[in-house]
Amino acid sequence: MQKILILILTLTMLTSSAMAQKETFDLMTYTPPIGWQKEVKENVISYTKINNSKKTWCQIGVYKSTVSKGNIQQDFESEWQELIVKNNKPISKPEMIPGTSENGWDTQGGSAPFEFNGSKSAAMLVTMSGYGRCASIVILTNTQDYQSQIQGFLESIEFKKMETVLVEKPQQPTNANNQSTSIIGSWGKSNSVGQLYNKTGTYSYNKQQYTFSADGTYFFNAKNYSEQYDETLLIKESGTYLINENKLTINPQKSVIETWSKKNGGDNWNQLKASQPRTLEKVTYQIAIVDRNLVLQTDKETERDGRFSSANLYSYGPPGTFTAIQLPGSEVQQNTEHKIAAINAGFKFTSTNFDDGWVSTVQDDWVEVTKGNIKVFLHYPKEGTIFPADPEPLTNAAWNILVAPRYSNLKNYKT
Repeated sequence: MQKILILILTLTMLTSSAMAQKETFDLMTYTPPIGWQKEVKENVISYTKINNSKKTWCQIGVYKSTVSKGNIQQDFESEWQELIVKNNKPISKPEMIPGTSENGWDTQGGSAPFEFNGSKSAAMLVTMSGYGRCASIVILTNTQDYQSQIQGFLESIEFKKMETVLVEKPQQPTNANNQSTSIIGSWGKSNSVGQLYNKTGTYSYNKQQYTFSADGTYFFNAKNYSEQYDETLLIKESGTYLINENKLTINPQKSVIETWSKKNGGDNWNQLKASQPRTLEKVTYQIAIVDRNLVLQTDKETERDGRFSSANLYSYGPPGTFTAIQLPGSEVQQNTEHKIAAINAGFKFTSTNFDDGWVSTVQDDWVEVTKGNIKVFLHYPKEGTIFPADPEPLTNAAWNILVAPRYSNLKNYKT
């Protein structure tokens, strides 16, 4: 049975279409097998067929894509451990199928036997890797009876068209009549958010930000801030960039790192204390636009971008998904310092009594709303609590920055 099922995978290239009704989940569109029971979960859609008289069964699981580990070999191994080994405990290593590549997607398959309810069964994994994403299909069965349905399902799979930068001239912007993708504009990320707790509670962050102009020039800024230290570091870099097919070459012409003091210990630019040149780092990245994010792929980490977001990838979000770095002397920075000064000068907090019994009081870092024994704190945004993509680090950071320092007896929060 195992060899026959492997043959199915060997003959399958996930490119053809079918006449039946198609469904779409995450990055894949496919034709589900007719008459199979469908079950929908957050990260997987499964289709199951059971023959009670023969005591045979088959299940196909379509899993939501994740960030690629870097290549198809790493993705397959990671998915095999996570989706097959953990759940089914196969009795041997997977028998691999020769990989294929088409339309920017690499495909790798493998299978191994496992025991289920005392009978020998087969677990098969098909993993697809491309454009910085990884998607998998898991097939479990104890019979050869459904091989034609399995093959038909696999042959029906089509991938969502991924947006890739394919322009040679950076001057070409995106518009309604232009199907190419432009990177012109600002892109940012918070590479790490560290919580450094002491009796008063402190936090730190560092962020990076690119701004690409239509004339082929770029600016890069990075900021490293911590309440624990008296100084803030600022990197300012400028140069030119070139896009050739799906490759972006960054050619810096000037790069400096500055050390700034703080005013009243706050997150601001007070006085420039030191400035020194940085090594100019010319790098060529593989690039793609994935879920609106600018994904940069390179063999090793760069000094400019810092630690990888995942695998060998950097992911920069578009405007609206990150807090832009405000440079010294900007109007926003001046307005911020003016507001802070007004609060420190003795701004009188106001209270509002609502008709339903709630009372709100404005504080410097939050609004306190009370009714009877209930007290709610509405916190203002704070550096380290605003960044895109995965919600887990967002909720962790918000808890650690806003809640944990105030309520030290609270533990094991759940979302």
